[in-house]
Amino acid sequence: MDDLLSTSKERRIENRRNRIRKKLNKREQTPQQSEQAAASKNKEGENADDEPANAGGAKSAYKFEYKNEECKVNYDNLKREIVNNLEEKKKDFLGEVSSQMNQKEQPFLEQIKKYVVGMNENSFAISSNAKEEKLTEQIEDTYQSEFQKNIADVKALALKEKESYKKKIEKYFSLLKYKDEKIKKVCEINSKNVLSFIELMRDQMEGYKTYLEDILTKTRDELNSKRKSLLNNNKEILEDFIRMRDLNSTTFLDELESHKKLNHKIKESHEKNHLNLKGKNELLEGNLQTNMEHIQDINRIIMEREKKLYDYKLLQQKNNHNLKMINFYKLEINKLREALLSVKTYYYNYKIKSKKNISELINQYERIKFQFIQLQKRQKSYEQNFQKKYAKAWDLQKSEANRHIEKLISANQIIHEQIFMKEFCKTNYKHLVEENYNIGSVPPKEDSKPNDAENAKQVTHNQIEQVKNLLLQECNFLVDGDAEDEQEKLKKIFNYIGVHTQDDLELLTQLFYMDDQQENDEGDLAHNSEYTLDIIFKYYQEKEKENVCRIAQNKQKYKNRLNISLKLIIERKKQEKEYWDNLARITPHDTIELWKTFLIFIEKYYHLLKERATIIQNIFSEEKLVKENMSKINRMKEALSKL
Repeated sequence: MDDLLSTSKERRIENRRNRIRKKLNKREQTPQQSEQAAASKNKEGENADDEPANAGGAKSAYKFEYKNEECKVNYDNLKREIVNNLEEKKKDFLGEVSSQMNQKEQPFLEQIKKYVVGMNENSFAISSNAKEEKLTEQIEDTYQSEFQKNIADVKALALKEKESYKKKIEKYFSLLKYKDEKIKKVCEINSKNVLSFIELMRDQMEGYKTYLEDILTKTRDELNSKRKSLLNNNKEILEDFIRMRDLNSTTFLDELESHKKLNHKIKESHEKNHLNLKGKNELLEGNLQTNMEHIQDINRIIMEREKKLYDYKLLQQKNNHNLKMINFYKLEINKLREALLSVKTYYYNYKIKSKKNISELINQYERIKFQFIQLQKRQKSYEQNFQKKYAKAWDLQKSEANRHIEKLISANQIIHEQIFMKEFCKTNYKHLVEENYNIGSVPPKEDSKPNDAENAKQVTHNQIEQVKNLLLQECNFLVDGDAEDEQEKLKKIFNYIGVHTQDDLELLTQLFYMDDQQENDEGDLAHNSEYTLDIIFKYYQEKEKENVCRIAQNKQKYKNRLNISLKLIIERKKQEKEYWDNLARITPHDTIELWKTFLIFIEKYYHLLKERATIIQNIFSEEKLVKENMSKINRMKEALSKL
């Protein structure tokens, strides 16, 4: 039965060997390795023949030579070709994008130039012979129409710009998707190469496992055979020892020494095999570590190079774009300076003319006032003389005096109504008879107050307080740091701004709350906090225009016109702010997507490294099992030697 079991195990081992050899031959085994395999077969055959003849002799050690079969794929050439293709495609892509950007920016710049030239060509002509009222109205009408036309042009340009940038963004996203697909393909090729290398390593590990199993089976068979042979030999020796104990004691000692020598040789052969296995395992580990480190270094160098190239090209594009924008803004600044100088000259001339007109009006007012004072003095002297003459005439004749009083009252009425252009209140002169010499012409009533009542307040107390708080926050730089009370700060700020009365404060709040809808809402004031200085500047302009409109009696027209202009300015600033915020969000989004794809492939590489670590751990565990088996074999030998 023991012979049958040993033959069945040997057949299994031979079948496994044949399978492994077929796999290795399929992968183009070198001729040297084939020769070594043939030589090893011959040696095994010879050993098999010599085993029955020399059962008690020392057996030859089996030498297993493991070699790392490197894949013949030329990794360096593949990587160079991939990098060159990527660089060429990147250059072509950047050239196409720059040409498209230049073609789309030229018509936009030409339209802006036309708009600025149109603004410079417009000039205001003022006729010296025309009246002052008509002149102011014409200037305001022309300013309004041209301003509205320019805003309409700017809105149309902004809409075109938005559409063009949306199209650009769609193109960029499509190109980035195409680029990501290419990068994925390259990474898949690299992962396939690494996987092929790992599969080869696994096949080699399987071969190594089968080889170790063969060694174990051989050692077991050898031990069994040695055990049988030793038992037979021991029986024979004991029989001989019983027979020859008395005769030849020296022969027995020689046999014992020879037996010890054989055991010593067996131990030395096993130790040699164990050392050879350790050296080969160390070589395998060293080759694996060097190969993996080399692969990691290559991948790291390639990724760093691609990053640097990509960053360098991005910086070049940004630098070129920034230089173009700087030159464009310089041109716009120069044009705006010229326009500002023209506006300043026009405003200076208009201010000089308005000062002249105001000085003339002041002179006229003073002259009228002086004439009115003189008339009042004459009227007083006339009344005094009238009282004296009336007292004399009253003594002479009452009837004649009453008749003269009626004439005087009628004359006084004519003077009030026709000369002074005032109303005259008639009084009953008969009570003068009852009073003693206190009779005189009834003084006229004071001038009637103007019927123009103040308009109802369109501003609430809560809104006025909000405006005060906002001025304390935004205009705190006008006040020194020593002032601690809020009321003192507000007084100083109002003095600097020019708010001296309650009407001025209400007018300023109306500028912050433009529409009725905005007055009802409480959160619109925070939105207008960005344009506080612009609103204060408009307040100064409104005060100057209000003084002119008081003379021309066109105050309501000006207010409506000013509200419309302020609304347009605020809407334009909001649109510009939204436009630049949207532009700032384009580039970072692309970089984020690129790094996300990079992170995915790094995680895949990390999982591959983990699998490699598990394979190496399995190898070490198998080595421990081999050592344990060897220790068991040694124990068995010691037990046999003791027997």
